[in-house]
Amino acid sequence: TTHYIEEAEDMADRIGIINSGKIIHVEETSQLMHTLGKKHIVFELTKPFNIIPDTLAPFHLKQDGNSLEYVYESKNESNHINTLLDIFKSENITIKDIYTKQSSLEEIFVEMLQPKMTEK
Repeated sequence: TTHYIEEAEDMADRIGIINSGKIIHVEETSQLMHTLGKKHIVFELTKPFNIIPDTLAPFHLKQDGNSLEYVYESKNESNHINTLLDIFKSENITIKDIYTKQSSLEEIFVEMLQPKMTEK
């Protein structure tokens, strides 16, 4: 057992999450990360947008300077990445670099408990 999320993520085969003395979720770590985690794809552009084109609105992209971030659930088979890249091409959006990241166990934990914390 541990109270350190980073240690649990690195070492545990299974994760059990307890809230108010009750076990609310138990699952193998890799499966938990896959089913409850989110993937982030960050597109670094050669130049920023003043306004994100309407064709990209359905993707709910987050803009930060020259970067656009697309977030989707890991468990979804249809992540629409190819569609997004097709739109980039049709809109003549030039991508300088791409990188990905996945939700950490801490982010998943906070998201699972968030609704419970706001009920108080």
